Amino acid sequence: MVARRDETKIGYISGPVDARVVHDSWRTGTPLGYFGTSYLLQFFEVASELGVDLIVTTSAAQPRYDEVRPGVHIMNRPRRAAAGLRYHLHEVAWLWGRVRETVAGGARIIVLTDAMFHWWALLPWRWRGVRFVNALHCAILRPAAREPLTRRVIARLLAWGHYRFADPTLAASPLIVAQVKALSGGRIDATLFLPTYAPAQFATIAPPAATPQGDFHVVFAGRVEHNKGVFDMLEACRRLQAEGGRRIVFHICGEGTASAALQDAVRAAGMEELFLLHGFCDRAALAQRLSESDAVVVPTRSDFEEGFAMIVAEGVIARRPVVTSRVCPALELVHAAAVEVAPDDVAGYAAALRALADDAGLYARKVAATEGLRDAFFDEANGYGAKLRVVLRALLD
Repeated sequence: MVARRDETKIGYISGPVDARVVHDSWRTGTPLGYFGTSYLLQFFEVASELGVDLIVTTSAAQPRYDEVRPGVHIMNRPRRAAAGLRYHLHEVAWLWGRVRETVAGGARIIVLTDAMFHWWALLPWRWRGVRFVNALHCAILRPAAREPLTRRVIARLLAWGHYRFADPTLAASPLIVAQVKALSGGRIDATLFLPTYAPAQFATIAPPAATPQGDFHVVFAGRVEHNKGVFDMLEACRRLQAEGGRRIVFHICGEGTASAALQDAVRAAGMEELFLLHGFCDRAALAQRLSESDAVVVPTRSDFEEGFAMIVAEGVIARRPVVTSRVCPALELVHAAAVEVAPDDVAGYAAALRALADDAGLYARKVAATEGLRDAFFDEANGYGAKLRVVLRALLD
């Protein structure tokens, strides 16, 4: 049985984020440097309302540390790099160790947002009375990929083990909601949450021109990795340039492990004038890029388990048409304002961007469609914090 509110702590096991920076932002009211919404910051807000102390664990690529602040113990526990079977063994060991530390610190409720494919290993903790809130930010099974046997087996372990106890489950997209229901044999209806934003964050972003003139500017915002599709966009840029016509300029906002390789590839392709690498863009810089853009492209490849892709929502809120595929589950919610492309189809992305650039009627219809979609992402009742507040209150009462 869960302890009373004044006797328990809540744990939160997250991914590679600097929780100290997020906590500072929440504590001081200073906006985070990056654009978008922070789920961890919303958790801090909810926990403060509930009046409980916290144990937050992250896996940032920083030295291991423990920092105790009023009301929160922040622990960073980096992961070990591995592949194949070793990867799965290390993940189970990492997750088990984090839960053990969190429980030892006094938590009996733990919000799990990371290592989702290995939560089945926590079954003994569930038997000992620890309650988990499963916050699923990534698809369990990739919608456009043939899953290997290992992944299918792990998905079944999730269904048999962790989900069978019907602990509260939150999901970042309709696709994940459907997957949870199917894998649990209909036992669990996951609660959908959306990325939500303050309207003021978009106040400085100018609406697009009714009919864009001159170069057509496209923004990609996200991690620079092969599975995020940035190299596909470089090839699309090369094809668009070769076919002639109106220039389409790509703006790549973000960093990642493939940043150096992408820079070399752009130089080798001679695309420096059309494929611009801006690196990390803070809140103000990305707002400026969106303001100067005509469209947003989200070309995530089918081998990545995308959860929502917040830039899809951010593009729509900024009144920009979005070009993406069903690999991004967010497409289901913004289809009227998007141009859908087949997964991993470089030629399809090039054709979709050319159509938006050259077909004024199509462009105008997609821009107009954004107006009816924006409010859902401004409504805090749809957000992660609101959904998490409900389940945590139920567990604490």
